[in-house]
Amino acid sequence: MKIEMDTSGFKKYRMALGNAAVEAHTKAALSEAVALALRKTKQRTPHITGTLRREWKVTDITKEGDNWVVTLYNDTKYAPYVEYGHRTRLNRKTGERHWVEGQFMMKISCDEVKADMNHIVQKHVMAMLAEMGFK
Repeated sequence: MKIEMDTSGFKKYRMALGNAAVEAHTKAALSEAVALALRKTKQRTPHITGTLRREWKVTDITKEGDNWVVTLYNDTKYAPYVEYGHRTRLNRKTGERHWVEGQFMMKISCDEVKADMNHIVQKHVMAMLAEMGFK
Protein backbone atom coordinates (compact mmCIF):
# COMPACT_ATOMS: atom_id res chain seq x y z
CA MET A 1 0.00 0.00 0.00
CA LYS A 2 1.37 3.38 -0.92
CA ILE A 3 1.13 6.58 1.02
CA GLU A 4 1.04 9.56 -1.29
CA MET A 5 1.72 13.13 -0.28
CA ASP A 6 0.76 16.27 -2.19
CA THR A 7 3.86 18.47 -2.23
CA SER A 8 2.33 21.43 -4.05
CA GLY A 9 2.38 23.47 -0.84
CA PHE A 10 6.15 23.08 -0.61
CA LYS A 11 6.81 24.44 -4.11
CA LYS A 12 6.43 28.11 -3.19
CA TYR A 13 9.08 27.77 -0.49
CA ARG A 14 11.66 26.34 -2.89
CA MET A 15 12.66 29.79 -4.05
CA ALA A 16 13.31 31.02 -0.51
CA LEU A 17 14.95 27.92 0.94
CA GLY A 18 16.37 26.20 -2.10
CA ASN A 19 15.51 22.84 -3.56
CA ALA A 20 17.68 20.75 -1.23
CA ALA A 21 16.09 22.10 1.96
CA VAL A 22 12.54 21.63 0.67
CA GLU A 23 13.32 18.09 -0.48
CA ALA A 24 14.85 17.33 2.92
CA HIS A 25 11.69 18.50 4.70
CA THR A 26 9.46 16.65 2.25
CA LYS A 27 11.46 13.47 2.74
CA ALA A 28 11.37 13.94 6.52
CA ALA A 29 7.57 14.35 6.49
CA LEU A 30 7.13 11.24 4.38
CA SER A 31 9.59 9.33 6.54
CA GLU A 32 7.64 10.27 9.66
CA ALA A 33 4.37 9.20 8.03
CA VAL A 34 5.67 5.82 6.89
CA ALA A 35 7.31 5.15 10.27
CA LEU A 36 3.96 5.83 11.94
CA ALA A 37 2.19 3.52 9.46
CA LEU A 38 4.78 0.79 10.10
CA ARG A 39 4.43 1.08 13.87
CA LYS A 40 0.62 0.99 13.75
CA THR A 41 0.62 -1.94 11.31
CA LYS A 42 2.98 -3.97 13.48
CA GLN A 43 0.84 -3.28 16.55
CA ARG A 44 -2.30 -4.52 14.74
CA THR A 45 -0.66 -7.63 13.29
CA PRO A 46 -1.67 -10.91 14.96
CA HIS A 47 1.35 -12.58 16.52
CA ILE A 48 1.09 -16.25 17.27
CA THR A 49 4.71 -16.94 16.31
CA GLY A 50 5.78 -13.32 15.62
CA THR A 51 6.96 -14.05 12.07
CA LEU A 52 4.29 -11.98 10.36
CA ARG A 53 4.86 -9.03 12.67
CA ARG A 54 8.65 -9.13 12.24
CA GLU A 55 8.51 -9.20 8.45
CA TRP A 56 6.93 -5.77 7.86
CA LYS A 57 9.38 -3.65 5.88
CA VAL A 58 9.59 -0.25 4.22
CA THR A 59 11.38 0.58 0.98
CA ASP A 60 13.73 3.53 0.67
CA ILE A 61 12.10 6.84 -0.16
CA THR A 62 12.63 7.66 -3.83
CA LYS A 63 11.55 10.46 -6.09
CA GLU A 64 9.85 9.47 -9.34
CA GLY A 65 9.20 12.58 -11.39
CA ASP A 66 7.31 14.97 -9.10
CA ASN A 67 6.17 12.17 -6.75
CA TRP A 68 7.86 10.76 -3.70
CA VAL A 69 7.37 7.00 -3.34
CA VAL A 70 7.76 4.66 -0.37
CA THR A 71 6.15 1.24 0.04
CA LEU A 72 5.16 -0.66 3.16
CA TYR A 73 5.15 -4.42 2.51
CA ASN A 74 5.39 -7.89 4.02
CA ASP A 75 7.15 -10.76 2.22
CA THR A 76 5.64 -13.50 4.36
CA LYS A 77 3.90 -16.06 2.16
CA TYR A 78 0.62 -15.93 4.07
CA ALA A 79 0.51 -12.14 4.71
CA PRO A 80 -2.11 -11.38 2.00
CA TYR A 81 -4.42 -14.04 3.42
CA VAL A 82 -4.26 -12.53 6.90
CA GLU A 83 -4.60 -8.96 5.56
CA TYR A 84 -7.48 -9.48 3.12
CA GLY A 85 -9.08 -12.76 4.26
CA HIS A 86 -9.31 -16.18 2.66
CA ARG A 87 -11.55 -19.10 1.94
CA THR A 88 -11.08 -22.28 3.95
CA ARG A 89 -10.63 -25.74 2.50
CA LEU A 90 -13.59 -27.91 1.65
CA ASN A 91 -14.85 -29.81 4.69
CA ARG A 92 -15.33 -33.35 3.33
CA LYS A 93 -17.87 -34.31 5.97
CA THR A 94 -20.19 -31.32 5.55
CA GLY A 95 -19.20 -30.14 2.08
CA GLU A 96 -18.91 -26.55 3.33
CA ARG A 97 -16.37 -23.84 2.77
CA HIS A 98 -16.12 -20.80 4.97
CA TRP A 99 -14.66 -17.33 4.62
CA VAL A 100 -12.13 -16.07 7.18
CA GLU A 101 -12.33 -12.27 7.38
CA GLY A 102 -9.13 -10.31 6.89
CA GLN A 103 -7.49 -8.33 9.67
CA PHE A 104 -6.80 -5.31 7.40
CA MET A 105 -3.95 -4.26 9.69
CA MET A 106 -2.06 -2.38 6.95
CA LYS A 107 -5.14 -0.84 5.33
CA ILE A 108 -6.53 0.52 8.62
CA SER A 109 -3.13 1.83 9.70
CA CYS A 110 -2.48 3.59 6.39
CA ASP A 111 -5.97 5.11 6.43
CA GLU A 112 -5.29 6.50 9.91
CA VAL A 113 -1.96 7.96 8.77
CA LYS A 114 -3.59 9.52 5.71
CA ALA A 115 -6.09 11.20 8.01
CA ASP A 116 -3.20 12.53 10.12
CA MET A 117 -1.09 13.73 7.15
CA ASN A 118 -2.22 17.35 7.47
CA HIS A 119 -0.80 17.50 10.99
CA ILE A 120 2.49 15.86 9.91
CA VAL A 121 2.93 18.15 6.90
CA GLN A 122 1.98 21.24 8.90
CA LYS A 123 4.68 20.42 11.46
CA HIS A 124 7.31 20.24 8.72
CA VAL A 125 6.07 23.40 6.99
CA MET A 126 6.38 25.23 10.32
CA ALA A 127 9.95 23.94 10.60
CA MET A 128 10.68 25.29 7.11
CA LEU A 129 9.20 28.65 8.02
CA ALA A 130 11.34 28.73 11.18
CA GLU A 131 14.42 28.15 9.01
CA MET A 132 13.36 31.10 6.88
CA GLY A 133 13.13 33.30 9.98
CA PHE A 134 9.37 33.28 10.48
CA LYS A 135 7.97 32.27 13.83
